[in-house]
Amino acid sequence: MYHVDWSKDSKLRMVSFQGCVTAAEFQAFSKESTQVPARATFIDFSRIEEIGFGFGELSPHAAAVKSLYEDSQILPDEIVLAPKETAYGVARIYQSLLEDICNVRIYRWVDAAKEDWREIVG
Repeated sequence: MYHVDWSKDSKLRMVSFQGCVTAAEFQAFSKESTQVPARATFIDFSRIEEIGFGFGELSPHAAAVKSLYEDSQILPDEIVLAPKETAYGVARIYQSLLEDICNVRIYRWVDAAKEDWREIVG
């Protein structure tokens, strides 16, 4: 399951995943999150218990993100909180797929992730 909080005025997106996240749920998130560019996104993987998606879902998502930002003056920041091993591995794949279009930073500890987020959003 996932939940997205979106601030249209500030162009900030907060995404939280929890429980078992299936490929279909990740694809739904991808479709929803690649409609409008965000200045910054905070992705919380800390409550994921099982990951049912992988490269097959991450790669098309990365392509959609690249398409969304290719003509934009915005170079978005993405903070990923991924304290567990599997979530961290998925986050590293995500980071490598987006390295030329987004500034993706991965954290294992919530305090460090929140501190970076506060610096981004001012």
